[in-house]
Amino acid sequence: MWKKKFEKILDIRSIEKDIYKFWEESGFFRASSDSEKRPFVVVLPPPNITGNLHIGHALDQTLQDIIIRYKRMKGFEALFVPGTDHASIATEAKVTADLAKENINKWDIGRDEFLNRTWEWKHKYGGIIVNQIKKLGISCDWSRERFTMDEGCSEAVIEFFVRLYEKKLIYRGTRTINWCPKCLTSVSDIEVNSEEAQGYLYQFRYFLKDSNNFLCVSTTRPETIFGDAALAVHPEDERYKPFIGKQALIPLSGRSIPVISDKAVKPDYGTGILKVTPAHSHEDFEIGQRHNLACVVILDEHGVTTNCGIYSGLERFEARKAVVDSLEKSGVLVKTEPIVHRLGTCYRCGTVVEPRVSTQWFVSMKPLAAPAIEVVESGNIKFVPQRFSKIYLNWLKNIKDWCISRQIWWGHRIPAWYCSCGKEIVARSEPDVCPCCGGKNLAQEDDTLDTWFSSALWPFSVFGWPHDTEDYKKFFPIDTLITGHDIIFFWVARMIFSSLELTGKAPFKHVLVHGLVRDSLGRKMSKSLGNGIDPLEIIDKYGADSLRYALVSGITPGNDVKFSEEKIEGSRNFINKIWNAARCVEMYTKNYKIIENFEYKNLKLHNSWILSRLNGLIDETKKNFEDFEFGIALQKICSLFWEDFCDWYLEISKIEFKFLAETNNDSYKTIQSDSFLKGSGTVPELEIGDSESNCSKNLKLQPNQTANVMVYVLKQILAMLHPFIPFVTEKIWQHFGEGSIMVSSFPEFDRNLLNFSDEKFMQRIIFIIKSVRARRNDLNIPSNKKVNLLIKTEDRAFLEPYLQTIKTAVRASEINFIEHDSNEENFSVITTDFEKIYVQIDSLNRAEENQRNIAEICSIKNQIKNTEKLISNSEFITKAPKAVIEKTQNKLKILKSRVEKLLKETDQAEQV
Repeated sequence: MWKKKFEKILDIRSIEKDIYKFWEESGFFRASSDSEKRPFVVVLPPPNITGNLHIGHALDQTLQDIIIRYKRMKGFEALFVPGTDHASIATEAKVTADLAKENINKWDIGRDEFLNRTWEWKHKYGGIIVNQIKKLGISCDWSRERFTMDEGCSEAVIEFFVRLYEKKLIYRGTRTINWCPKCLTSVSDIEVNSEEAQGYLYQFRYFLKDSNNFLCVSTTRPETIFGDAALAVHPEDERYKPFIGKQALIPLSGRSIPVISDKAVKPDYGTGILKVTPAHSHEDFEIGQRHNLACVVILDEHGVTTNCGIYSGLERFEARKAVVDSLEKSGVLVKTEPIVHRLGTCYRCGTVVEPRVSTQWFVSMKPLAAPAIEVVESGNIKFVPQRFSKIYLNWLKNIKDWCISRQIWWGHRIPAWYCSCGKEIVARSEPDVCPCCGGKNLAQEDDTLDTWFSSALWPFSVFGWPHDTEDYKKFFPIDTLITGHDIIFFWVARMIFSSLELTGKAPFKHVLVHGLVRDSLGRKMSKSLGNGIDPLEIIDKYGADSLRYALVSGITPGNDVKFSEEKIEGSRNFINKIWNAARCVEMYTKNYKIIENFEYKNLKLHNSWILSRLNGLIDETKKNFEDFEFGIALQKICSLFWEDFCDWYLEISKIEFKFLAETNNDSYKTIQSDSFLKGSGTVPELEIGDSESNCSKNLKLQPNQTANVMVYVLKQILAMLHPFIPFVTEKIWQHFGEGSIMVSSFPEFDRNLLNFSDEKFMQRIIFIIKSVRARRNDLNIPSNKKVNLLIKTEDRAFLEPYLQTIKTAVRASEINFIEHDSNEENFSVITTDFEKIYVQIDSLNRAEENQRNIAEICSIKNQIKNTEKLISNSEFITKAPKAVIEKTQNKLKILKSRVEKLLKETDQAEQV
């Protein structure tokens, strides 16, 4: 049975690399499209090639690995597809910075050479995060690793673009976009961080044309007045109705602009008048489109003013100061108010992003959003928790066209060419001639596509789409997407509408949304707070299993999880407990014959109890796994392992094995019903080999029931823990000599092993033992001192078979039954639902016990008084929720019951 001897100390860190190599080389991670098994598929949200594994990655990937390992053990053809994202802006920034160290500008070496350098950088550094993922124990099929710019994914991107263009869902147009003046590119919404900042609200006058009347306007960006195209008021704002249709003069410019009405104006913000600058505000651009206003660009791509007269050529924030100074000197500045507002900054460089009108490529989103809304509202895709579907639906129902072009070189180049005749050509490959004029002088679009354009295809491009490959037919759609709530609409929504458009299928069935990893105080981890935790350092110090356990412990779908190094230490202690328990099981059972299909009949009480508890757990946690309640499942498994298996089952079994070892063959056989048998179960044959008496060391036995149950339960617990902590469970499993736990079967519920009656009986034994131990502790009875017990019960026949167990567990010298209450003073009384137990003590212990009981009685009586006062309060009864009233009433019953019990156990209690 046992093929290896356990090392005394577990150093899981030293063997994790070898275990992972064993899994990989054995092909356990691989899935086959030829398999007849039902597939279960997860795709790894592709991390950036520029990144390192951070704590958010660790949580995300651990949750995915849990479900994949679980499904693999449940008999599915489980596939976990890995890959990385080219991260266009981030990677280009890295390579540009490296070139700068050589005093090289990317424009000096040109596009082709820059891309060569970037591919070299990718090959050198792009695999770092992959190796870090492996350190976490993630069971991806690395033979299928993909990259968003590999040949297959690139083909899918071009196909996507061309199809949408042909359906007029992609167009080239001019509108406002987010622009980074440092990265010199448009950036998507997700690449803009919204940050709280201190600023100012400036109020100044616009005089009406040919009048001394004026309108006061409030703005945070006075430097943009040179781009103003109108002043707008709400059509129902009575204050300004008389001015609608008049002309106003822009300060410092004198150019006249109309006063218009638009419902987008907020009457309660500032003065209720909005200066409309269509070229430099998303909202203003929409107003400008509705009113056919001109777009006057006053900031170039570097954030420098242009078309601003004497204020041209200034950096935008310098221009703001200059304009405000001039407004004040000219007497039109009314006031300046400090405010806290939100600024959009580039997620890469931190520069304040500028809304700027520009000619870009866009996806027309309304037609794509409609089916993506329906597929969630109909329940064909389910969010877990369901509340996150509201975020998704709200975004799609208010969606705007998606700017997909980027002014950088690293990425998928837009498959569009321009002819000198003005023709725009979009094709899957470079055209030879212009279809309009036949000219050959064609120039390809310089811009590349937004990274999210390729990421949107990830669930099916990794399987070979647009080709109808065997992998695509077998593994798409995938089953579950696991992701953080911060990218629900930026990535999740885009995958859904892209898949529906291109494949006609929803890309996945479930979207499991997890929260953020926070510190022990509930704060978001950040460099500024100094509370960040490096998962790689944790793995190096404590091992991957400790990190995985700590991340999942206590987590529930959609909610943030608190994390600290103290939590990691607790995780490591639990893993050491598993190792030590396995060593204990090996020591108890190594000289017994363990039968693979042992027949569990005529079970001893503790064996029946642990098997019933185990199967109840299997039944309960099945639903937890299927509902993605991994933290709850882990808590239940750990509770059974630690409290039931280790604290009670192993201890009681140890008593049995010691009893067997110390009992010779003939005397053992004479026992009609030994301390560990239930009913009329048979006694196994013994052959005493030598004089040793330590557990099973001196025995060469036939199959033993407890040994078989013990090994079986340990293996079942290990199998249930494996998805969470794969390394230590694999290491222990290898001691069985039965291959890898990875490809073993996940425990199945066996109704025949449920025995609620035995569970109840065993809990009664446990309660007696716990009560006596607690009383010994309260009375400061030394652990090496044995005591006598008297037991009064109406169910003597039940307890008699287990007296040896109780006697050993509570260190009793003897246990006797009595029929009537004992009046002896040197006994402390424990009252349970079924028994009265008298623990023999000396006079000093008795006095201490009386003092403790009297103090507790007084305290509880005060609680009873306060609770009765609350219940008698008519206002409480009429206003408090029914559940609260019932809870309070139940509390009163418990308090009174406790006092009644203490009074029976206390001398001179009537004086209290």
